[in-house]
This record gives sequence, C-alpha cells and structure tokens, in this order.
Amino acid sequence: MPPYGIDPRYLRPGRRWYWAGSGIIVFAFVLAVGGCGAGLLQAMSSPEFNSQFTAGDEVEFEAPAPTDPDQAWVLYVDTPAANPYEAGDCTVTGPGDPPGLTESSYTHEVDVHGTYWERAAIVQLDQAGTHTISCSSDDAVTYAIAYADSDSAATRSVGMVLGVSLILFTALIAVGGTTVIVTAARRRKHHRQLLQQYYGSAAGPSPGQGGYPPPSAGPPAA
Repeated sequence: MPPYGIDPRYLRPGRRWYWAGSGIIVFAFVLAVGGCGAGLLQAMSSPEFNSQFTAGDEVEFEAPAPTDPDQAWVLYVDTPAANPYEAGDCTVTGPGDPPGLTESSYTHEVDVHGTYWERAAIVQLDQAGTHTISCSSDDAVTYAIAYADSDSAATRSVGMVLGVSLILFTALIAVGGTTVIVTAARRRKHHRQLLQQYYGSAAGPSPGQGGYPPPSAGPPAA
C-alpha cells in the first residue's frame, strides 16, 4: 500500500455509489418538475363544450341522471375580466325541483381557439331530462356549458397529481441523500482502517493530523 496516502480506488464502497445517490436526487427533481407540469396541464386542459350561446339566447341540453358526484354541468363565460359573471345572470329550467346555479369554487381559466374562458358556475340538477339555460347581460357576452368534473373532483384531481409528486420527490431525495452520506461515511471509515493497518497501530492514534499521514511532496531522500 502506498505510504503517502490511500488511493481512492482501494476504498469501499466504491465511488459508483456516489453516482447512484446523485442520480436518484436528479431523478427526484425531474419527477417533481414533471409532476408539476402534469398538474398544470391538467388544470389548463380545455373543457368539451356542449353548447355556446350569447346573452339573451336560450339553449337546451340533455342531462343524464345526476348520480355521479364527480361530474357536473359547468357554465363558462368568455372575457370574464370585462364581463364578470354575477349570481342571477343566468337561469335554468327543467324537470324536477327548480334547477339552480351556484358559483364555482374551482378556478379554471383556459384559452380555447383564441377565446378566453373562465369557469363561472355549477348547474344544480336533481333529475335527468331536457333542461334549458339562458343568460342576460348588458354586454354581448358569450357563455358555454360543458359536462365536466365537479368542483370537488377537479380540485382533488389536481391536488392528487401534485401530492403524489411531492411525496415521491421527498422519498427519493431522502434515499439519494442517505446513499451519498452513508457512502461518504463508510469510505472515510475504511480509509482510517487502511491507515491503521499500514502503520500497525489499530489501537493507537493514527499519525498525522485528523488520522491521516502527514503530507509529503514525495518519497524520502535516499
């Protein structure tokens, strides 16, 4: 064994474990970015509109039985900054108890073919059948209705994607960081063991400051 230091290639575990731990950490960041991107894309995905209509018009839509709590008829309004939706702007008629509209608690803004739409309200239905919706406004506002995720389902879906990404990111960072730290500690311990073996003083202090042999510019003069 060289008397002027330990060749790192002799140390165990091998340096490849540094690469393994670092690779896991890098993968964690890639996964986190991908998860956030997936959540953002899902939040920005365009709804499939059943009908579009302007203020003053009246349109019909055929609603299935409201048995799925994760689906709802959703009202969208264009250019909401200039034409904000207000309760009472729209009315719905249909079978069963008088249908109503409640303001959506889930924020969803999307550009569809150059038109800016914002989720405005949820149509409250208790029976299947043909329903009619109409809206009034002082401006030439365009409305749209879509059968899409309910507020709770939309919030849960985006939150699940981000939550799973965060959990995996945290777990992988912990695994990668632990791998690097344990590798460094075990290599340092092995380094000391090799020095003690070389100097034949396993029970005594290792020569040099900090357990390492004193630095030298080269072999001793003959």
